Amino acid sequence: MGFPAHIKIRTPTIASPIVKDRRSLLREKLSKGTVGWSEDFDRIGKLARRERPDADALALELTERLKTPNGTMKLRPIQAWALHEASQRNGLIGNIAVGAGKELVGMLMPMVMQDCKRAVLMIPPDLRAQFYERDWPRYSEHWRMPNLAGGSKFIIGRPVLHVVAYSELSSPKATRLLEEINPDLIICNEIQNLKLKASARTKRFLRYFAEQHQTRLVGWSGTLLTNSIKNAAHLCAIALDEGSPMPINPSTVEEWSSALDPHDIFYDPGVLRGFSEPGENILTGYRRRIVDTPGFIATSEEELGTSLIFYERKAPPTPDEVQSAIRQLRRAPEQGGWRRPDGEELVDALRVVECVKQLASGFYYYWDFPRGEPLELRKRWFMLRQDWNRELRAKIKRAEPFLDSDGLCENAAKRFFDGGCPGCSRGPAEPHEGQCKIAIDHPLWESQTYLAWREIKDEVYHVQKSTWVSDFLLEDIATWMRQAPGIVWVDHVEVGHRLARLTGFPYFGGGDKASSEIIHEKGDRPIIASVQAHHKGKNLQEAFWRNLIVSISPNAAELEQLVGRTHREGQPKDEVEVHYYAHIAELSDTLDKAKERAKFVNDILGSPQKLIYGNWGKQ
Repeated sequence: MGFPAHIKIRTPTIASPIVKDRRSLLREKLSKGTVGWSEDFDRIGKLARRERPDADALALELTERLKTPNGTMKLRPIQAWALHEASQRNGLIGNIAVGAGKELVGMLMPMVMQDCKRAVLMIPPDLRAQFYERDWPRYSEHWRMPNLAGGSKFIIGRPVLHVVAYSELSSPKATRLLEEINPDLIICNEIQNLKLKASARTKRFLRYFAEQHQTRLVGWSGTLLTNSIKNAAHLCAIALDEGSPMPINPSTVEEWSSALDPHDIFYDPGVLRGFSEPGENILTGYRRRIVDTPGFIATSEEELGTSLIFYERKAPPTPDEVQSAIRQLRRAPEQGGWRRPDGEELVDALRVVECVKQLASGFYYYWDFPRGEPLELRKRWFMLRQDWNRELRAKIKRAEPFLDSDGLCENAAKRFFDGGCPGCSRGPAEPHEGQCKIAIDHPLWESQTYLAWREIKDEVYHVQKSTWVSDFLLEDIATWMRQAPGIVWVDHVEVGHRLARLTGFPYFGGGDKASSEIIHEKGDRPIIASVQAHHKGKNLQEAFWRNLIVSISPNAAELEQLVGRTHREGQPKDEVEVHYYAHIAELSDTLDKAKERAKFVNDILGSPQKLIYGNWGKQ
C-alpha cells in the first residue's frame, strides 16, 4: 500500500548507492522487519499540532479563579497548563517532572472539568498518609477544593472526590470498585502504576472504561515511560481517544515498539521516518509529534537551580567467602553453578543475578523447610506449582470479569470441582447460563492443573529466610552515615533492620506508620529508607541533600523518582549528592541499563532525566 499524499516519507541520505558503511550493512543484515503504513500512522499524521501556551498568564488567571479569599499560594505554570489543557481537551496525559506539584493538580482537577459530579483520584498506597495528614489540610487553606468523600464538610454545587489507592484496585474484593463509585472523571497521579496491561488493577481499569465510555481520564507521571511506548499507549487511547499521538491498534503498538524502544535487535523504523527531518534521530522526530499533540503535555526543561552529582562510592574489599559464593553462582549449571551457598540450585538467570546482588550486600535469601520434607517430594511440589502458575498466567491474561487475579481464578477453580457456586444446587459442570444470578459474580473454571496442585500444595511447607555471610558493606555504609545526615536507600528489609541495629539510626520500611513518620524527619540525623515504600511521592528535600543507594536498580523510572525525593523544588542546598555502589559487574551492568532507558525517555518525550543531566564522578 502506498503512502497518503499528505505524509512526506523521508529516507536516510546515502552518499553512494553502492558503498555502505559497515554499521548500515550490519543493521540490514540483523533487521527483523520494517514498520509499514497503518491506519494509526495515517491518523496520527493528520492530528493538529499546538504550541505551548503562555503558561505564566494561565497561572495568574487560574490562581485568581481557584484560590480561596485568603489563599496566598500561586499555581506554577506547569500546573496551570495541565488544568487548562485537560478542561479544553476533556482528557489529559502528562509527563510532568518530579517535584512539579502534581498532587495539587489532582485535587483541583474536578473543579475545572465541565459537568464533573463524581471524581476518583488514584494515588499510590504509600501516599495516603501524606495526602490526608499534610497535602489536603495544607492546600485546603489556599484553594477551592472539591468535597472529599467521607470528609466532615460538604459544599453544595461542588463535585465529590473519592481517593482510591492503586493497591485497592488490585484486591479481589475490589473487582467492581470503580463500577460502585461510577465516577465521570478518573484522575491518575503516578499513572505509571497502570502501565502493565497484564496486571489485575489495569485490567479492571480498562474494563471500566470499556463499559463506561462517558467517563473521562486525566493522568500524569514524572516517569510516564520506562522502557517502551507500550507503557502509555493504552492510557493515551483512553484519555485522548482518536486524538492519541500513540498507536491504538495492539498490533501497531507492537510494531512501533519494536522500532522505537531500546532493543538488542534492530527493527527498521520504515514509515516512522516521516515524523523526522532529514538526518534527524527518529526518536526526536516522533517526540515532537507527541508533545505537540493537544491533550498531551510534557515538561521540556530542567527548572531547578540545584546541581545534581552522582558519586560511585568505593566499596571495601569483598571478603573471600562472599567472592567464593558469587563465583559459584556465576558458573554455568553444567559446571555445577547457579547454586546458592546453601546448595539450592536456582532455576533461571534472573534469580542468579538477584542472589549475586544480595551477596554483594553480604547476605542471601533461601527457602527453609522446617518440617524436613524429602527432596523428591519438594521437587514434585515445585514442578506442579510451576504448571499451576503457568496455566494461571494464561487465564489471567484474558482479563475476564471476576477472573483477573490469582485469588479469583483459584476460587473459580475450587467452585468448579467442589460443587458450583455458593448457594446453588447445581453440580460442578452443570450449565448456569442466565438462570443463576450468583454465577455472574462467581464464575467457574475447569482448570487442567488445579486438582494436582491442590493435592500437593500443603504437603510442603516453606518459609523465606535470610543468612548473613559478612557485614563488610554495612560497616562501610555506617561510616558514610557518620559523615553527615543523609538517606540510605535499601531494597531489602533484612538490610534495613540489620543496618538500623548496627548504627542505631531508624529504618523506615513499608506501611502507613512509616509513611507518616518519614515526612516529618528534620534532617538532623541519618535515616534508612525502603526504596519500594518511599521512592516516590515523599517530599524530603527540605531535610536531606545526601543519598546512598545500596543496590542500584535497572529501572530508570524508579531511580528518577527516588532521586526526586531530594532533588526537587524547595531544596535549600546548592547541590544534591547521590552515592551508589558498583563494586560487582552485575551492579555496573544494572546502572548501564538504567542509563540506556533514561536516554530513551529523554529522547522520545524530551523530558530531562536526572540520570542524563546529572554529573557523574568518583570519590
